[in-house]
Amino acid sequence: MVGAKVEESNRWGWNPLRDHVAKTEARPEFSLIALVCAGYEKTIAKDSWRSPSQTHRDYLNQLVTWGYTPSEVESIILDGQKPAEDDAAAA
Repeated sequence: MVGAKVEESNRWGWNPLRDHVAKTEARPEFSLIALVCAGYEKTIAKDSWRSPSQTHRDYLNQLVTWGYTPSEVESIILDGQKPAEDDAAAA
């Protein structure tokens, strides 16, 4: 994804990540991590807080380790507790 060659050619293919990295002063690793995170987050259902998987907890714990502050809903996933029925109806 960072810059794969086009099949049957010796030239580099169009790559939005490579183009972004060329225009920014951030290290390329940060852009690649952001791309991976965005791809993973796209697979998480918006109601995953109702029955979070360990994979979701692991992912959010890693983000918190990197300095991210979780939202209230993300804290529910991290705590591994289902909200009270009254709270769930209000959400």
